[in-house]
Amino acid sequence: MTDILSRLQTLKRLDLDCSCFAAKSHWYDLNPPLSEEEVAQVEAKHGCRFPDEYRRFITEIGNGGAGPAYGVFPLGMHDRSHDLCRWDEGYALIGDLSRPFPLRDAWNLPEDFWRQQPDPPEDMPVEEQDRMHEAWERKLESDYYATSITDGAIPICHEGCALRNWLVVTGPLAGTVWRDLRADNEGIKPFLKEDGTRMGFNDWYLHWVEQNIRQVVESQAQSRLSQAFSPRLSKLSNPKAAAFATFCAQALYPNVEAYASAIGFDKKFPLQDRLDKVLWAQLLQQDFNLPLTCDEMVDSLLGVQHDLGRHLASTRKAGPDDAPMKAAVFSYIAACTFWFGNGDPQQQLAVTQGAVKGEAMCEAAESEIRWALEQLEGEPSVWASADLIEKLRTRARARKAFVASPATAPAKQPWWKRLIPADSQ
Repeated sequence: MTDILSRLQTLKRLDLDCSCFAAKSHWYDLNPPLSEEEVAQVEAKHGCRFPDEYRRFITEIGNGGAGPAYGVFPLGMHDRSHDLCRWDEGYALIGDLSRPFPLRDAWNLPEDFWRQQPDPPEDMPVEEQDRMHEAWERKLESDYYATSITDGAIPICHEGCALRNWLVVTGPLAGTVWRDLRADNEGIKPFLKEDGTRMGFNDWYLHWVEQNIRQVVESQAQSRLSQAFSPRLSKLSNPKAAAFATFCAQALYPNVEAYASAIGFDKKFPLQDRLDKVLWAQLLQQDFNLPLTCDEMVDSLLGVQHDLGRHLASTRKAGPDDAPMKAAVFSYIAACTFWFGNGDPQQQLAVTQGAVKGEAMCEAAESEIRWALEQLEGEPSVWASADLIEKLRTRARARKAFVASPATAPAKQPWWKRLIPADSQ
């Protein structure tokens, strides 16, 4: 639950104007949570027990509000036109919650059913056409929209146009979330994770949060920093721009190691190659046909910063003034500035600091970036010399503003050396 709330707060700080789909319907605000007693009363009334993840959400985070599409319904409510109504009001939507959910896989009626849909000729009297369409609507209600099809499930949000998401509460698939596309004649299907397994409530909610974070980051206008430095970066030769990327990557790499140590993360994985690749991809994709993976960098680093922030909060350290947090701020700005057409360092800084502005830190980061560019602009050769690259690396590793904790030495043979032709090195 802490992860959901923290990531939602990150999204709220990023999407200040609520530009994501339907965000202005809830403004990323949550309703007050319910008490255990209130939830138990609803369960007793309907003869069911709500899945633990959903139960914790409505009792610890909020009884609806911010969430996928037009937001999570408050318990006992569903959409009606442009408003909400109680389950027992308006048209019949809720089935028997005490019965098991009947579906096991994606479901729709067969083609034979849809071939029965009337298509009256234009010269048919209007009254007869109306009778045919009314009979078809009754057949849809009885065969396609019968509440028994969604027995054991509750609606938890709607996407507009009568498209809804349902949470299974009873039966073997309790806890899974399903998408109801019957309004488009496309049946009902489970939400699936990348590995093909079904999403639970937390998976469903976090998928929406992370998807919106990526969308906002990708769509941000160029910031003051990127506007200031992108012309200078564009004038550098590719090899020199690569040297600048080295500076950014070497500033980032020890920080991520420090984060991992700070939060007790000891899993081994190739940080150096991974971070180098995502930092380089945007600049080098045209020359080396690399995939566009900068969004992965943003997503990964936001997650790292989120984890570090939680660690610092648990140790009662002041995040923005803590040396490792400053390292995250400075080097992340450097990385986003290098990633100059697609990021907004100012807002990423705000995410890290938990504040809207951080001008003092921007100035400190600018001085580091300016130093690196001055070194490259002042170098007469097409390719930055080995001495200069080592100078950049040494400064990135040694600067107290970047990292306070010792870290594993960077890879001696970064993957990019295998991509740049030998005659340009």
